[in-house]
Amino acid sequence: MITEMNIKVVCEESFSKREIKILETFLSTLSGHSNALVTKEGMFLNPLSKEKSVIYYHNFVFVKSLTEEMCAELKEVLTRRIKNAFIMMEFVEPIVTFEETIIKV
Repeated sequence: MITEMNIKVVCEESFSKREIKILETFLSTLSGHSNALVTKEGMFLNPLSKEKSVIYYHNFVFVKSLTEEMCAELKEVLTRRIKNAFIMMEFVEPIVTFEETIIKV
């Protein structure tokens, strides 16, 4: 069961501090909507310390633990939505990575 997951989005594009704040808000909204679509449950979004090259780095804590299948679906939906959004905004394609905390039961 997966109880939490970190997501990191990196893009080789130059953004101002204001643009990064707007992107962080947008990506948090996409994350919340994707989670609601896939899990039908709540989650907490916690910002993590990030390097300058990182646009978005957050920890998701799930109200109910996810199965590995549900986690894989959430990662797929999030990655697809983020990459499509960057294409629509005509930005360089981002690199989206995930780290899960898995508890064996």
